[in-house]
Amino acid sequence: MLRTKLFQAFAALVIVFGLISAFIGIHMITGRVIGGAQNQVNLDIGSAWSIFDNRLEKIETIIDMVVIKRAVVDAAAEKLWTGADIRQRLEVIRRNFGLDFLTVVSPEGTVVLRSAAPYNEGDFVFQNPAVGRALKGEHVKGIVLMSSVELENEASGLAEQAFMTLEDTPRARPTPRKAEDRGMAMVAAAPILKGPQLIGVIYAGVLLNRHQGLVDEMVSVVYKNESYKGSPMGTATLFLGDCRIATTVRLANGDRAIGTRASKEVVTRVLDNATSWAGPAFVVKDTYLTAYDPIRDFDGRVVGMLYVGRLERPFLDVSR
Repeated sequence: MLRTKLFQAFAALVIVFGLISAFIGIHMITGRVIGGAQNQVNLDIGSAWSIFDNRLEKIETIIDMVVIKRAVVDAAAEKLWTGADIRQRLEVIRRNFGLDFLTVVSPEGTVVLRSAAPYNEGDFVFQNPAVGRALKGEHVKGIVLMSSVELENEASGLAEQAFMTLEDTPRARPTPRKAEDRGMAMVAAAPILKGPQLIGVIYAGVLLNRHQGLVDEMVSVVYKNESYKGSPMGTATLFLGDCRIATTVRLANGDRAIGTRASKEVVTRVLDNATSWAGPAFVVKDTYLTAYDPIRDFDGRVVGMLYVGRLERPFLDVSR
């Protein structure tokens, strides 16, 4: 009897300590696997920023080439923008380089030529910070928020492209707003000079709302378009405020999750406190190991977020 009781007590101790050891081991393994994956995501967002910045630098390079073209300088010097020839030249440049708008402004800040239909002119664009700084002689590039009126003035269809209905999203911050009609654009601007004299400004840009090519490139380069059990291993998103305006994240029906919104905890950290977020986060319908960075406009204000994420599920499966 005594031997039996000792054996039972010993067996119980073995089982208890075995369970404790197993729990600690599983916790350590999971922490190492998930921690390593999260560290990789923190590097991934650096790669995504490189792609983002390269697109912006491309626009700047195009503008820097256009402002020194003799036909452009001569037209600005003579204030002769009404001819079809110069407009056609600029329209070809805009189309060939994938720009949504390419616009010429007088030294007084009045639009004298647009290269996209309906070719509006005569409006003032002082409110555009890129134009304001170029009128002071600076070569600039950055992010600009544009109203629906500004977008429609630049080119037909841009206001429609920017508009999206805000979708109810689990864990998002409650809001009375039902739609987003602003546009987030990459914009570059430069002065047109004749000698030391500023005789005009040219600015150009790409609207990021529904610009899926940029986020698709991020996923292709960073995550090689890999998937796991039918879900993408990596995703990327551009946010205007907390609203997804371009994303590779998909809804259950397969549509891109345009108009869905970021979770409250991410918004508080990134938009309200202007700091980065890194860690597991709920993304529409799955948990991802994520990294979010603020996107700032010309004045340094946080106007959106850049996100990348790796699906958490395969790393949990490995740890198990």
